[in-house]
Amino acid sequence: MVGSVGEGGGGARYGAAGTLAEEGRVVEFDDGSGLGRLVGTDGRALAFHCTEVTDGTRTVAVGTEVRYRRRAGHQGVWEAVEIRPLSPGTTTA
Repeated sequence: MVGSVGEGGGGARYGAAGTLAEEGRVVEFDDGSGLGRLVGTDGRALAFHCTEVTDGTRTVAVGTEVRYRRRAGHQGVWEAVEIRPLSPGTTTA
């Protein structure tokens, strides 16, 4: 079931398995370390690792709009997982 959450959608949708997914934009990504950061439509910044990019590329351009899930990672710090690019990104210098 795919449907909006809250008034106006808020960028969050339920995925096929009923899990809450959110939308945001990649703001940092380092190919060497595989670490990146995205900011959700709610303004929260979340870290992620390249292994969480679901298209198999293990890379994502800065500026790419993505859909992702939030999960408590090590030591309870929230992180982005199951990151699915929604649009081609643009790299900014």
